Amino acid sequence: INGKVWTIDPNGELVLRRNTPATGNLVLSETDQRIVIKTSPAKDQQWNNIDIEVTKLNLGDLSPYFVPNNRIEGLLSGKIFVEDPTGNLKIRSDELATQFLRIDDDSLGELKTSVFYDNKDGQLRIHGNTLNQLNYLGFDANIFLNGKENAKHNLITLNAKNFQLNVLERFLGSVFSEMRGYLTGDINISGPFDEISVTGKGHLKDAGVRIKMTQCFYWIRDTDIQLDS
Repeated sequence: INGKVWTIDPNGELVLRRNTPATGNLVLSETDQRIVIKTSPAKDQQWNNIDIEVTKLNLGDLSPYFVPNNRIEGLLSGKIFVEDPTGNLKIRSDELATQFLRIDDDSLGELKTSVFYDNKDGQLRIHGNTLNQLNYLGFDANIFLNGKENAKHNLITLNAKNFQLNVLERFLGSVFSEMRGYLTGDINISGPFDEISVTGKGHLKDAGVRIKMTQCFYWIRDTDIQLDS
């Protein structure tokens, strides 16, 4: 993967077949990266669940396969629980953590998050926050992955405390560029990702933006702002 050779521990095996309980025990490793996959019987059910533990997984190696239009870098560690993997798939984790996380040119650093995905309705729920309390970002996301009609109900809420303003550039990039400075406030991002709406209010500090239409850069006096869809 990405030019790196992973090894599988001897006798490692994972079997996934439709209408058959998943079975196996698999350990994959590459230098400090490690993925442990184990199956376990589900209580009072006919399927086996899967427990996954990842250690220092390099997101930069894997993200191009899943998010080809963005550059994601950093290390991921934590435990993931997969329920009924060959049937009504559900995935949850209450303890994922990152180190050195970067999305494109935005640094998020250390972050902790919980995730839940239900394949039946295509709903992905994410809750988390940065560990840096001086430049803090808390976030909640409710995202639908099963069609554009349901995607109209997508909602991402951000709670920023002196956080880098350029985090909003990926959502407002059609109007602004070179966003800089800091934001304290609450922002809502809603709708399909190709037709998003950004609303909220907050306080700007040391801020500046370039207006794409005029290509003029403006420094903004420290002030309160409100964004309306």
